Amino acid sequence: MKIRNNFEAFLCWYVPIALIHPIVVGFGLPYSLRGFLIEKSSASMTTILMLTSLSACLPAVVAAVWLWRQQHQNKKIQILWTLFGLVTSLWAVGLYIVIIALHHTNATNDIMEQDSSATEPMT
Repeated sequence: MKIRNNFEAFLCWYVPIALIHPIVVGFGLPYSLRGFLIEKSSASMTTILMLTSLSACLPAVVAAVWLWRQQHQNKKIQILWTLFGLVTSLWAVGLYIVIIALHHTNATNDIMEQDSSATEPMT
């Protein structure tokens, strides 16, 4: 249940960023490139280009921060999942959810097997 709440929190951050991202890149990049090529560059054009480039990375940053917050125990794995999230974004989140679901399913099956073996009569 906890992973579901955490994933819903991730979606609350990721969806708005993913919706805003194409708009910012779509308007900011052509405007800043036109400024560089026609107006021979300026400080404001450089700022717009940097902000546009930064906004292109925001969905991956949201995924990486969410994965960072999910791994509290092991710092090595925390860094690995964070880097994976920065590089692949939603693929990393999806793989993490699948691994957690499989781990939870295996743990539940082990508990059920222990309960069933404990209740079987000995002959």
